[in-house]
Amino acid sequence: MEISSNNKINFLDVIIIIHNDIIIFDNYNKSTCSGFLNFHSHHPPYHKNGVIINLVDRILILSYLQFHQINLTEVIST
Repeated sequence: MEISSNNKINFLDVIIIIHNDIIIFDNYNKSTCSGFLNFHSHHPPYHKNGVIINLVDRILILSYLQFHQINLTEVIST
């Protein structure tokens, strides 16, 4: 069972934040997150493209606007 701290709680792949009585979301990765598919793996190209598209969609759809730049920068650097 997760216990909230500082009005934040991690749930699945998001951080739920209560800020000024408004619920906002940010991306969350566990410390054990292995990252992404290796580009040189034998997976088909559409799987590799799908991983990137899914990450960007998740940032744009799930996270609050103020977190977009930070999360997109993190994905690009990874």
